[in-house]
Amino acid sequence: MNSKLSVPGIRKNRKYTQFAVYFFILLLVFQLVTHISLFTEALTFLTTQITYQVIKLFYPYTTLRGFHILCGIDMEIIYECTGIYGIIVFASAVLASWYPFWERCKALLLGIPIIYLLNLLRLVTIFMVSQLNPTLFDFMHTYFWQLFLLFFVVYLFYDWFQKMQKKYP
Repeated sequence: MNSKLSVPGIRKNRKYTQFAVYFFILLLVFQLVTHISLFTEALTFLTTQITYQVIKLFYPYTTLRGFHILCGIDMEIIYECTGIYGIIVFASAVLASWYPFWERCKALLLGIPIIYLLNLLRLVTIFMVSQLNPTLFDFMHTYFWQLFLLFFVVYLFYDWFQKMQKKYP
């Protein structure tokens, strides 16, 4: 009699359990590392500067004071506005997977800039919509873009994961 369990799917389930454990560990590690003040200040500064420069193309009278973009409304860019949480979730999921290291690196090199650029688009459109109708700021900021970014990050990972499953069955 064989002492090993030979239940179909047990190995696959173990892979997914291991993925979940690694994913949550990586979430915690990235959360701690990215909250070092040197990192948070640099990312917030960069995001504010880029957002300001893009907005200034459409609204030349816009001014910048610290992390505040001013032109009819006062839009303050804080660390949570940088897209870092979507990046952390995506990076944690990719790195927790069992696919080859170079495939994970390629996914990060492509996915992180895409998420960051989409977040910049989010900031610029929130500002522009707020110029036209300031009452829409809360809806655009709290609901529309937050949900859209969440779905986009999940889709980006799902799409990459599906491609990896086909490439490495």
